[in-house]
Amino acid sequence: MAPLPPYTPEPMAPIATQVQVPTRRRRLRYRRRNRVLISIMVVLVMLLLVIVVILLLAYVNK
Repeated sequence: MAPLPPYTPEPMAPIATQVQVPTRRRRLRYRRRNRVLISIMVVLVMLLLVIVVILLLAYVNK
């Protein structure tokens, strides 16, 4: 019965670390995805502005 108490906390500690590490990685991945989505939205807005400017120039030239 003496070796059992030290063995039980040892496997529990690595399980806790394994659970914490993927959650942190997932949070970082979600943050990166959010940044990517924000960057894509900014690019789309810029493209829309460029298209509007081109259309305005075309109308002015006509």
